[in-house]
Amino acid sequence: MAVMAFIVHGASPFGGALVDNNVGPEIHQPNPEMALVCVGCDNFRAETYEALKEHYKGEWHRHNLKRKLALLAPIGFQEFEERVAAFMGEKGSERGKKKEHLGSKARAKAEKRNQKHQEKRQQAAAAEPIEAGAR
Repeated sequence: MAVMAFIVHGASPFGGALVDNNVGPEIHQPNPEMALVCVGCDNFRAETYEALKEHYKGEWHRHNLKRKLALLAPIGFQEFEERVAAFMGEKGSERGKKKEHLGSKARAKAEKRNQKHQEKRQQAAAAEPIEAGAR
């Protein structure tokens, strides 16, 4: 079993201060290629640290984390894109129909409310005005 260790230059293993107070500790990783890898997404490699941060915020990474929790293997980006496209193709048409259906219900309710409001206005206009002193 190989042990990977991070080496901090300028730190003493005996609890002493840094050798040069003007220079902070430097951290070196044993393998620079390993630095920008997402193990959860089938060893995805990023070119820059910012690209890796953006990857961690993405849906593909989140999907693979959920798969990992379910004890499933991660999927590649191409397969993820295909699954998303298939899902949107199936659900997109259903969502549109559902919105149309809900839209017609909302229109019917609005028309009913408007009709009741008009009836109340007509009843109020037809009623005799109440005199100030009569009670």
